[in-house]
Amino acid sequence: MSTPTPDQDATIVVSELSAHSATVEWSGDIGLGGAAKFTKIIDNLFGYYMYQKINVIIESPGGQISALDYMLRAVDRWKQRGRNIAVSSNFECASAAALFLAFGQWGERKVDKHTSVTFHSARLDPRTFSEMTALSSSYVARKMVETDANVIANLVLALIKGAGSRQSLARLMLKRAQYIDENWKNLCFKMSSLSYSSSDQKKPAWINEIIELVSTNKDSKKFYIGFCQFLSKRFQLDTRMELFEAYALGLIDEINEVVSDRPLNFEKPIVFIEKEKEVMPNIPRPVSRRKLDSFRESNRPA
Repeated sequence: MSTPTPDQDATIVVSELSAHSATVEWSGDIGLGGAAKFTKIIDNLFGYYMYQKINVIIESPGGQISALDYMLRAVDRWKQRGRNIAVSSNFECASAAALFLAFGQWGERKVDKHTSVTFHSARLDPRTFSEMTALSSSYVARKMVETDANVIANLVLALIKGAGSRQSLARLMLKRAQYIDENWKNLCFKMSSLSYSSSDQKKPAWINEIIELVSTNKDSKKFYIGFCQFLSKRFQLDTRMELFEAYALGLIDEINEVVSDRPLNFEKPIVFIEKEKEVMPNIPRPVSRRKLDSFRESNRPA
């Protein structure tokens, strides 16, 4: 993850308020100032205005891992109380922003068919090179390896929790990969537009790699280790990830107008009964007109 300077922090606005949900739009780098502002906004929307759901639309090239961690801990606190944060991106979602998307509410992580999504390993801020010695560079290298391993381990655990179990996640990944394999030409046609041509689109190698990953690691522990290793190698490529690949790996749930889990025919439907029992849905309480007007006024751009 890169390190933005303070003046690169994001523009974060509450763009829509309805009776039962709010929409927060994030544009720009993920920095400490933006993370603090975002946390304050969702605390206000969930805590004071009692919303049950917030839609976050993020367009970002990435940013600081410490800022991402601060945001995810704030989101998790509200998840524990049964609140829902749906995350989507229409144009650019890279680095820390891509991780924020992947860590989002299971079933509520959406992208447009031309969203640029990039996952990568930890990066150094170029400004630190001038002050680095051989000894300090070795220490930094070790810390970067530790950070990468920790991020991926926590991401895989979050995906497992979202799916309900390791077996459910493995089954989901297999079904998604097989669906893409069997419907490749049709899916590529759906992706066609002014900037994308479906002609001569060959099936990528990652389809069989994902199928093999699941098929050869039937033991839940082996699957967890194999999946972590798979993501580690993929993130180290530091290249834009195909949206179909992100979908097959469980990093997103829907490509708008192209694919979601609705057409998939699971042999054993993945119904997360345990998750539903943990948090009983609350009946949303409409927000009064006075509170809506007050919130809009307090968040009006200067």
